[in-house]
Amino acid sequence: MRKTIGALLEAVAWLRSNREASVKMVAERFKVNQSEAERTYKTLISLFSKDNRLSPKVARGYLEILRQDRPLSPDIDTQKFLDFSLIPSGK
Repeated sequence: MRKTIGALLEAVAWLRSNREASVKMVAERFKVNQSEAERTYKTLISLFSKDNRLSPKVARGYLEILRQDRPLSPDIDTQKFLDFSLIPSGK
């Protein structure tokens, strides 16, 4: 799980630093127009604060998405996954 969360944080950092490429990728991958790709990007980025801290509510939602692909215990404590040591220092 730590690797998954670490990968997610790295992905968000990449998205933030590569906005134009991210929007283009969304438009091409999901075959939507530029405006829709921009809104999708904005929604995705809004899930995280600028320092990539994830709120417990969003963490629970992310765990629900993960449960669709793999078995996860229903009593997982999301606070255990909000390990801020995963956030790169200086950001």
